[in-house]
Amino acid sequence: MDEMSVRVKGSWIYLYCVVDRAGHTVEFLLRQTRDLAATTAIMRQVIRHHGRPETITIDQRGNTTAAIQSYTRIHHTRIAIRHCKGLNGIVERDHRAVNRLTRPMLGFESFGAGCCTIAGLESMHAIRKWQLATSGERSHTPAEPFDALVA
Repeated sequence: MDEMSVRVKGSWIYLYCVVDRAGHTVEFLLRQTRDLAATTAIMRQVIRHHGRPETITIDQRGNTTAAIQSYTRIHHTRIAIRHCKGLNGIVERDHRAVNRLTRPMLGFESFGAGCCTIAGLESMHAIRKWQLATSGERSHTPAEPFDALVA
């Protein structure tokens, strides 16, 4: 679990990204603030769609640690928090694809444009990583899962 900043109309917004151990993007969320509420929102989204994880690897940001501790206290569960730079590098590598495409743009004109563009970039990145295969078999080209989504 990690966040990165993206420029919108001269100010920064934050892209929260959650990646599993294999490097597949689990969830992403674009927020205007980098605070406890934003971190809690992405955590709730991940748990709602993918279930409660046993362990979460994060960087040293206090908001992420506070959000996990708050969730475990409210729901009386246990989620182990791990601060490991080597494993957190998986998320950092996943940010490269978005950074490579958004940096030359010099930012977005509006928050809505940023949301739509980054959602498209994340979808293209997921197709490239073979995450959106519709059947148990792997497609021969990245276009095949896209064609299955459109159909």
